[in-house]
Amino acid sequence: GAIGTRPAALRAACDRLLPLTRTGDWRKAAAQVEALAEHRARLARTAVRALRQADPGGPDGPGCYERLMRDLLASEDGTVAADGGADYLPPPVEATAVLRRADHDAVLLDTAARVYRFASAAHRRAAAQELGAG
Repeated sequence: GAIGTRPAALRAACDRLLPLTRTGDWRKAAAQVEALAEHRARLARTAVRALRQADPGGPDGPGCYERLMRDLLASEDGTVAADGGADYLPPPVEATAVLRRADHDAVLLDTAARVYRFASAAHRRAAAQELGAG
């Protein structure tokens, strides 16, 4: 698992670990790192599942967000173009309204690059596991 490299995730890890390293309790510090990584992985799996259910699809196949995650996993650079790259998605402004929800944060729209990508490596791993890909 991974903790993540966002400032808030690193700060949380440091806040928990620094006191333990000062006392030399390395086993407890290692257990805390593992617990943080497991927590992060759990949150990522929850986000992938929630996003998948935002448009569950039907008898014709998976919904648009599952298709997007599958395309992201299959993509060499880990992105899908927002403008015409995924014609099964609603327009970016509508998709972004769904993706911005806290419980759907597995994928984001990089507005500068105009591409969709996973929010983190943990989300990518969770999608690969949940979708049986990668």
